[in-house]
Amino acid sequence: MKNLHFSRYFFLPLVLFSSAFASLPEKSAIVYYGNNISYPIVGIHDYIIVQPELTNTYTHGFTLYKEKIYAYVSVGEIHSDIKEYKNIQDDWILTTNKAWNSKVLDIKNPAYMEYFFKELIEPRRVQGFKNFFFDTLDSYQLVCKTLQERQESEKALVSFINEFHKRYPDSKLIINRGFEIIDQVHNVLEAVLFESYYEGIGGEKLAYQKVSDDARNWLDIHLQKIKSYGLNIISLEYLPEDTHVKSAELIQKVQKKGMIPYIANRELNIYGKSSKNAIKREIFTLIDTAIEEEITSDAYRYGTPVFESMGYIQEIFHASQPLPSMREMDKYQGAVIWLTKTYNDPQALVTWIQQLKKIGIKVVIVGSLPVDVQSNYFETLGIKIIPGLKHRNKILYQDPMLSYKIKPPMLASNFTIEAKKSKALLIYKHNDASNTTLAALTDWGGYALEESFIIHNNKENIWVINPFEFFKQALDLPILPTSNQSTQNTKRLLSTHIDRIMNRLYLSQKT
Repeated sequence: MKNLHFSRYFFLPLVLFSSAFASLPEKSAIVYYGNNISYPIVGIHDYIIVQPELTNTYTHGFTLYKEKIYAYVSVGEIHSDIKEYKNIQDDWILTTNKAWNSKVLDIKNPAYMEYFFKELIEPRRVQGFKNFFFDTLDSYQLVCKTLQERQESEKALVSFINEFHKRYPDSKLIINRGFEIIDQVHNVLEAVLFESYYEGIGGEKLAYQKVSDDARNWLDIHLQKIKSYGLNIISLEYLPEDTHVKSAELIQKVQKKGMIPYIANRELNIYGKSSKNAIKREIFTLIDTAIEEEITSDAYRYGTPVFESMGYIQEIFHASQPLPSMREMDKYQGAVIWLTKTYNDPQALVTWIQQLKKIGIKVVIVGSLPVDVQSNYFETLGIKIIPGLKHRNKILYQDPMLSYKIKPPMLASNFTIEAKKSKALLIYKHNDASNTTLAALTDWGGYALEESFIIHNNKENIWVINPFEFFKQALDLPILPTSNQSTQNTKRLLSTHIDRIMNRLYLSQKT
């Protein structure tokens, strides 16, 4: 099996159910082979399988969840496009697996075993990985035609696994399938993963397909043996993206079979579903670092404390980079566009907002308009921008979330906004009797522009709108449990520290 094709199960014997052990329905797993792993998303799981070359191990998240993270390693096959391939000897290659365009290797060759540990395991140990997931254990079946050949290959597999345990007794190991050798290696395994009990992929194009009853009956025979050894079992099921209802039903079906489910797409590059699923807590925030440093930007200084107080994590994204794809945005609870000038590709930005709306991620635009006032890009979002200098003389309506720290000032503006299908938060009347909606909630999120958001006064930045209420409503943020950040008399606490070296004179003074 290849990096894109997995299966696994986890099972906890009923006799171990106690306060000291999580029950089977509470166990969960994830197999994620995408970039930029989100630890707030994956950290909830008990088993986290990742591609080591796509994982940054120099992060707090990796350190925090290291004991639950397993590095993917292919035992029986290798791709020619990975750097380790250069040291593969020709006589180790038995054939080509055309389905995955990979080379099937001779696991019986002692030289290959030594290469495996030196080139594939040791570098990942140095990288920081402690636990491993062994894939492609059954690739020998592509070349072994006789019973004796199969038995020799299975004996070699047992040697691989036992040698791993001998060299790294502190490491945990999960294998993919390995049904034929489970009797010999069960005592050194943490779990067994296999693919497709109900939903799988197959054919030249790896199309999604249902698993037949005959195939499931065959699996049951092997799974019963694994369960008898008290091993956890994870069933990896494949479904197309955007099948949330079917995924929920499938999770329950797999759980009833005494296995831990994981449902994902065939590429395994999305955050799929398991028995437990994290609430999305990351907030995508777009700023222009060509104008302002990230650490001194309003988004960082004023946005971060607001989101963190509500239990969310703000992730700053630079406007000079291409906008993330919808798959990359899947981990975010919401998105904030916090620019100080127009975006370099307004049409791409609007299209991106529309795509986010389709997948249920809301967007708020704050501060400055990200498009030129002469343009009509925002009309597809229900926002009409009319250029022209206007003087405001009256507030026709303001929502209770306005006038948070200061009342909205009536400043002149070079544009007017008409918002359709929205809930207005602040409406001004101009001298010419026209109106402008400077802040509103919309079906795609909302906006709070210019002095409806923050005003800058004598080097002070003052909230005009209540950011806690505005972001909560505009981004449709679930209320999360957070620590109490106030004193008994409801005053907020300020925590600070000073970085300095204490003068030796102070250290030597006697009290």
